[in-house]
Amino acid sequence: MVLSKPAIIASATGVAASLAYLFYLRQQRTLAKNYWCSEFIEAGEVSKIFVYPVKSCKPLIVDCVETEQRGIRYGENHDRQFILVDAAHNYLLQSGRQYPKMVVLENEVKDGFLHLRTPEGKTFSLNIQDVINRNDVRVASIFNNEQEGLDCGDEVGHFFEEYLGTKDNRQLRLLYFTADLSIKRDLKSDDTYWKNPVPEVEDTPMFHDQSAFNFMNESSVEDLNEKLEQNGLEKVSVQNFRPTFAISGLKAFEEDRWLQVKVGEAEFTCYSPCTRCVLTTVNPATGVMDLTYQPLKTLREYRLAPEGKLREKYTQSPVFGVYAVSTKNGKIKVGDKVLVKYKPSPL
Repeated sequence: MVLSKPAIIASATGVAASLAYLFYLRQQRTLAKNYWCSEFIEAGEVSKIFVYPVKSCKPLIVDCVETEQRGIRYGENHDRQFILVDAAHNYLLQSGRQYPKMVVLENEVKDGFLHLRTPEGKTFSLNIQDVINRNDVRVASIFNNEQEGLDCGDEVGHFFEEYLGTKDNRQLRLLYFTADLSIKRDLKSDDTYWKNPVPEVEDTPMFHDQSAFNFMNESSVEDLNEKLEQNGLEKVSVQNFRPTFAISGLKAFEEDRWLQVKVGEAEFTCYSPCTRCVLTTVNPATGVMDLTYQPLKTLREYRLAPEGKLREKYTQSPVFGVYAVSTKNGKIKVGDKVLVKYKPSPL
């Protein structure tokens, strides 16, 4: 069959377009490889480390931790290994978003017990081995995803109900995570997380919201505080954002360009931006929520994701800090230098 001249031209145009597209893809892969294989550059240093044995409760502020695949460990304390749920509503996650008083509840694992202490001085100690021996597996609902945990029993549930004042409308249970339990959560990175090419990683946290490691830049908090102060609003601290690691010595929002990070003996790949919610409005020292929704309201004025796929994904949740996945475990201590590979552009 002999093709007409228009058909030949159309065919050639199609081939040219295909070749151009293949060239574009190859160029993008080359650009990605160039900066993924770049050198680490010294950025800042670790200024604070926070461990939260019970999700949403008061952090332990410590000097040194071990990183593990599911989060950090300080002695017997594993980050967010316990979670509060409501058995009356499908074991739904309960946190400081619903109960701001949770953020001032002291919690620490020592000598095989979880020790709890309210600001008023009431205490409770939970024998963790008893929880393991009972092996009472329940399924928590965490942002429409499911994750198993061991029910810690009636007594500690009643302790939380009394402290939070929920006896009439909630059936609170504390769950404990162990490595053999199931995580039915899809936490693979995808190309909607960043504007730049996205590394293929999968996170395996305990009861964290999304990722086992969270870095917060103290200079970014200082930038926010300048804006709050200019408007006569109360300043906040890095603890409002409940990070794993606070980092000093950076420029504000430098973390937007982080690709990979080395800290102490550990290494990480940045998983996604950290989006912020109403929990940022809870004062970490008093457990009282700001009813004017600050600093979240101010963050929405200048820290929403850029227009396009990121705005469609993150909508009105401002971007502040970065989530990361462990690629090499090891010790991290306060004062350790932070080494970074940078992306060509923010996010």
